[in-house]
Amino acid sequence: MLHIINKSCSQSLSFNECLKRAGLDDCILLIEDAVLCARSAIFEKLAVEIMEGVSLYVLKPDMQARGISEADCVKRFQPVDYAGFVALTVENNPVRSWL
Repeated sequence: MLHIINKSCSQSLSFNECLKRAGLDDCILLIEDAVLCARSAIFEKLAVEIMEGVSLYVLKPDMQARGISEADCVKRFQPVDYAGFVALTVENNPVRSWL
């Protein structure tokens, strides 16, 4: 399953709830303001355990639009471009958007 989150941790509890529910082999993609959650300083404050089998992605154009570099992010997040976003949606079924 692909989980897509678009709200930051300060705007919504979606990121925390998604992390609690993500299962083995699931993927989580942060887009729009949710990319702020991938920053090391914020992510470490969440102190949420993430299952090893969960893959974490962050949309690079949204990071760039918010002035976030790859060095600012937790290393477990893999940046993807729009083509990578499309590939994740094609490869993972179902897709769930967290509001």
